[in-house]
Amino acid sequence: MCVFTVFFLIMTAGFGADPVHDYRSFAIASLVCIGLLIAPAYLITLRWPKIGSLTMWGVALCCLLISIVGGVIFHFLGLVVLLLVEALICSAVNSGSEKVEANP
Repeated sequence: MCVFTVFFLIMTAGFGADPVHDYRSFAIASLVCIGLLIAPAYLITLRWPKIGSLTMWGVALCCLLISIVGGVIFHFLGLVVLLLVEALICSAVNSGSEKVEANP
């Protein structure tokens, strides 16, 4: 799912950015840069679930805020929903690992 989301992000945002340097293009470029952090966040979740979960929520909420402020929320709504779903998955992994650590 993480690989699909990164591919979706690059294809949607990469072709959606205009060569004109305006506020909307800056928001889309920021979405690409921040959104690419989901791959390391997913990998961090495998070793340190709490840090990975917090990182994923940070990336998801940051992309949501950038898309709302940048005025591109309707164009990137699918991406934002995917990021929020991935953040929920990382939270589930975190809560599952806490249950395993509490009951050895």
